[in-house]
Amino acid sequence: AIDNDLIGMSVLVMCNGSESDVFHYGLSDISTERPISERTYYRIASISKTITATALMQLYENGYFEIDDDINNYLDFNIIHPSYPDRTITFRHLLSHTSGLQDGSGYNNFLSASYSQTPPPHISELLTTSGDYYTTDMFHNHQPGSYFTYSNINYGIIGTLIEQISGQRFDLYVRDSILLPLGIT
Repeated sequence: AIDNDLIGMSVLVMCNGSESDVFHYGLSDISTERPISERTYYRIASISKTITATALMQLYENGYFEIDDDINNYLDFNIIHPSYPDRTITFRHLLSHTSGLQDGSGYNNFLSASYSQTPPPHISELLTTSGDYYTTDMFHNHQPGSYFTYSNINYGIIGTLIEQISGQRFDLYVRDSILLPLGIT
């Protein structure tokens, strides 16, 4: 049985900079009852947001922007909350899920197109009123900075900002600036 909706996990215990223990618990596949081991691959899902935020904060630490800057100063298109057109959306808002954006009904169609089309559609197609994937429910009824709504699109925008500011494709920036220096291949 799966307790607390958790199928399993791997835990590495570090003490004074050294590995002291490793635990693997649960199943990597319910249907075959295959146990989790040191060879189990995990789907990263929203854990990638940590890497994305780290990449953005590296650029912040290097002085490329201020955390409360208007993101439109760094994009090649403008994101404007239709109910609050005079309120700017900042880096802080994106990182904290208080941007006023939400994953509206056009979001999944945009994701599908980004996986299946070459070249993939530009993110502005989802976030501007003239975009092919834009839907009016991409924004909730709260002004930027005033209300928390967990939204994946915030981090898609952060990835776009990383590309604009660094001049590198997102995956290459992360590889060169985070993963390779850590010895992660």
